[in-house]
Amino acid sequence: MAYNLFVEALGHALEAELSRDLAFGCVNMQSQGCHKDMDYLLFLKSNKVICTEIAALPLSAASSFKALRQTGYGCECRLMQATNGINTQKGLLFLTLFLWQAWVTSTPWAALLAHIQTFASNLRLDYINMAKSRSSRSKSAGLNDIRQLPLTGFQFLLDTVERYATYKWSDLELTLYLIANVDDTTTYHRGNTVGQNTSAADSCGKLEVSAGLRKLRYVQETAKSILSSDKADLLERAKQLNKFYLMHNLSSGGVADLFSLIKCLAELRPNWPNSGVWLN
Repeated sequence: MAYNLFVEALGHALEAELSRDLAFGCVNMQSQGCHKDMDYLLFLKSNKVICTEIAALPLSAASSFKALRQTGYGCECRLMQATNGINTQKGLLFLTLFLWQAWVTSTPWAALLAHIQTFASNLRLDYINMAKSRSSRSKSAGLNDIRQLPLTGFQFLLDTVERYATYKWSDLELTLYLIANVDDTTTYHRGNTVGQNTSAADSCGKLEVSAGLRKLRYVQETAKSILSSDKADLLERAKQLNKFYLMHNLSSGGVADLFSLIKCLAELRPNWPNSGVWLN
């Protein structure tokens, strides 16, 4: 029963993410967005593989960070094989595994932050050693890569789940909130396209803000402005922001991953285990 509830909630969340009318550069039912190597059918396949992999996870994978890492690597390989080597949702799968581990070990909701933070602590060494990694480059630009969220115990996710429930946001409002508050490194890296000066020096020798960072901060500030303005204008202004993503070949891939995780957690929240009932 526990597995079924988790996988069903994850499936519903992935379906909702792919069904958004405005995807801000991501793939949806109407468009490939800015991803010329991906389409709706590929994401349907990717979603199915992710849910199948999570459903098939052995309880032993939840016993330790090492066990989850080893099992997760196999899941990732099978996902990449199914998508012919195209990275559709590796980041989402990575983050989902930590939530699954907390779910099947019956970690109480109130203890999630501390539990995940402790369980994921070995990631810190990974990021230190990956000096040339994408996460490291993002950090050097002053960004908070979402792949490092487990080190915070998913505090932002948990806080946003509560906000989502309290304010009864639409999917569009949730997406805009995430764009406004997340350092989406997919947006950042796609903004630093080939041929641009990503860190050109000015006459004083100081580094200018990169093109990718300028675009990321622009979409963040625009989303904040949309959310704080009259709701009657929200849809039209959101459409204009969506056009900006497409015009500049940007994608909100990180935001899409968090959208799915928040929708999944929001559905699970009323039934989140608070004791060892699932493993009895």
